[in-house]
Amino acid sequence: MPGVSFARIPTQETGVLSSVDMPQLNVTMSTATPQQIRAVVDLLKHDPHEDLETVHITVSDSPMINASRRIADIDTDQFVDDAERLRRLGPALDPPARIRWTRDDVPDGALVLYTSEESPEPPIAPTLATIRGALGDVGLVEIIPGKPNLVQDWKIHPPFSADQLQRVNSRLESLPVDISAVTVASGVITDLAVSLRPGQSPETQLGEVVAALGAGPDSPVMLSWGSRNLPRPEGTVHVGGCGYPDPPRVDSLPNEHKTLQQRLREQFDTCPR
Repeated sequence: MPGVSFARIPTQETGVLSSVDMPQLNVTMSTATPQQIRAVVDLLKHDPHEDLETVHITVSDSPMINASRRIADIDTDQFVDDAERLRRLGPALDPPARIRWTRDDVPDGALVLYTSEESPEPPIAPTLATIRGALGDVGLVEIIPGKPNLVQDWKIHPPFSADQLQRVNSRLESLPVDISAVTVASGVITDLAVSLRPGQSPETQLGEVVAALGAGPDSPVMLSWGSRNLPRPEGTVHVGGCGYPDPPRVDSLPNEHKTLQQRLREQFDTCPR
């Protein structure tokens, strides 16, 4: 179709045949006009392939900008408008960043920014202001710096004022651990993932984290922890709350991690026992 430079459905090899691995379609339309994007989205929406669930459309190569949506939920006018707004946002970001955007599960939109290893840490407040100027009020902004920083993964539910950012940074800088990811909503920390440091007991470090955060029933925090370079948490405690996933995922934890997690939950969460 006009405006499409590449289209692919990811597949996996099964013997001599290929079968659909992921029910998604990847389309590159970096130089396409809004009308050409509209034509592709309309075709997918009104004549969908039974195996396809999601479309990912690359609307810019420099910077890389990808917009995705579940095909059944696509609003064509909204998708085309989002694509044009994202194209204006890309050159306005400093430092430059790769962009991923979707409205799946977040009706006001979820934006992820990835900066390169050569780029400085994105300034949070100016970056949020730039995003708001281009996209309006979005539901979630995730900022992933390309090189080590105080926080390796910011998840922010705007609004998030400069004063709120200063208070959050002050708390984070006081923590005796490395910060993997932080989620902020209504200007306060709601989720925190940390990497424990060697040389001090995990329980001591986590107790100091809870104290430094000032978390409790009035400001609960879902705290997860692990060791550096491990892909999954070694434990979680909902400090001041009781919002664990149902069913809880503890069976795969080693016994020593289960024991520590249970002690911390008994001490800090509000679940009935």
